[in-house]
Amino acid sequence: MGGDLYYIWLALACGAGSAAPQKLLGIFETAEKIYSAEKDELKEKCDLIDMEESIFDRLCNKDTADAEKILEFCAKNNVSVLNCDSKLYPKRLRSVRAFPVVLYYKGKLPDIDDNLCIAMVGTRKMTDYGKKTAYELARELASCGAIIVSGMAEGIDSASHKGCLIAGGFTVAVFGCGIDRVYPLENKNLMDKIIEKGLVMTEYPPGTEPKGFHFPVRNRIISGLSQAVLVVEADFRSGALITAKTALFQGRELYAVPGNINAHNSRGANSLLKDQAGIVTEAYDILSEYEHIYSHRINIENTWFYKNKSSYYENKESKENKKDRNYNKKIVNKLSDKIKSQNTGIKKEEDKINQENKPEVSLSEKLSALKIILNDTELRVFEAFHAKRNEKLHANDIETGMTISEVMNTLTFLELYGIITSLPGDYYKISDSFLSL
Repeated sequence: MGGDLYYIWLALACGAGSAAPQKLLGIFETAEKIYSAEKDELKEKCDLIDMEESIFDRLCNKDTADAEKILEFCAKNNVSVLNCDSKLYPKRLRSVRAFPVVLYYKGKLPDIDDNLCIAMVGTRKMTDYGKKTAYELARELASCGAIIVSGMAEGIDSASHKGCLIAGGFTVAVFGCGIDRVYPLENKNLMDKIIEKGLVMTEYPPGTEPKGFHFPVRNRIISGLSQAVLVVEADFRSGALITAKTALFQGRELYAVPGNINAHNSRGANSLLKDQAGIVTEAYDILSEYEHIYSHRINIENTWFYKNKSSYYENKESKENKKDRNYNKKIVNKLSDKIKSQNTGIKKEEDKINQENKPEVSLSEKLSALKIILNDTELRVFEAFHAKRNEKLHANDIETGMTISEVMNTLTFLELYGIITSLPGDYYKISDSFLSL
């Protein structure tokens, strides 16, 4: 319990989605050592990693009253606390950029790393096609042993959770609010069922209301817990595409369900299929990629494909003959691998050896990949930085023809992807990890 107190204090000081705790833990190793550090030492280390002044000021405040209140609330309300240095914390999530320092959860905590976890995301305004497809795919994936991860939002998220539950499977819901809040309110019964049969979790402390900017930050956890992200139905403005981009930068597999080419709700998912995503029309399309890794967890004999295709073994594609879905996806995965290794704070010798054996990614290849992954607005802001890639830019000086509000919103997403790094005084620069390739 004492250890949790310092991690909660650190999370409150840095804020959700911040990469600051990851950098600090790479230096100090534990939250308690960060808490105990003298101001001069803390200042020296914070300057070394370009820590925001506001975060430094909060780290100098050693009052743990708020953290103590949170622990007291959790103890009284059957809320469990999981800090990032716990043996139970998923290593898969610990490997992503800006991993959550603390998770608050209710339900059963499975061994995430020993299970096949599939994130299912999509539009809130789903069609009947999207609802049926998400429900049936989740049901079949769960019946074969996969864990379904989503955000419990209305629409595709809810349909995915329900499909999993009806199959008797295990599902994880990641909130963009406190564990004591239900969003949307009509999902109260669904939340109760997930707590009973699965797991709900959040990095936001109890009492945090759901706000729009919380959900893009939350999405990195959904993809970070999973080996693959499946976009079922999404338009160009859907938050599901943010999860898809984050997944690519985390080195996760990306899949999408094809939709009607004339339907607005399918344009985002269809665009992913043209560029990076693997096509999914049935559960077997994903499960066949992982059966050799999780044969002790999943059973593809329960899939419709296996039961109905007599030529299963003849048609099954060998691993040696499978072609890469898209060259640009390989580039992004190389980028994410490099970013992950540099964000851990301490490189292990085997990581160095693995990196040395990887081919370098040229600047032109990098830009080619980003032009596919980023939307027009994100690309405009990135190009402003790329034109002055050896300089730091103030938010007000970024010349894109956009309003300062639009620029700041876009910078938030680019920072989540690990492309941009924030500096004290509202200055930003291209991430060193990104440029060092």
